[in-house]
Amino acid sequence: MKINECMTVFPHTIGLTATIESAERMMYNYNVRHLPVLDGGNLVGVLSEHDIELVKSLRGGMDVKLTVEDIYNHDALIFTHDASLAEVCSKLSQTKVGCALICENRQLSGIFTWVDALKILSKSESLRT
Repeated sequence: MKINECMTVFPHTIGLTATIESAERMMYNYNVRHLPVLDGGNLVGVLSEHDIELVKSLRGGMDVKLTVEDIYNHDALIFTHDASLAEVCSKLSQTKVGCALICENRQLSGIFTWVDALKILSKSESLRT
């Protein structure tokens, strides 16, 4: 199975200059845990709910307005549409990250998360027996 058959197409994204509070609100409103980060329409990384929670816990009482640019992950896993599901899942498990970004012609077109993987696994006939 190819990753483009099971990814979430055209995921919600966020810009570098957005505040962490707005990213958190967006994640809550759309019920997502990862937001691909764009700079002028170009994919530059990903921001996760975990990233936000970690910074909030370390920040303590400081009242500093952080932006997405301050904490996003520059080293996101990126695959093309023709990557296999097995390849993507293997890399996710090796690196212990929560998502992979799917690009075609250098443009973001999808996201594949551990939740997507669990949905596929739960539909597997071999698990129902």
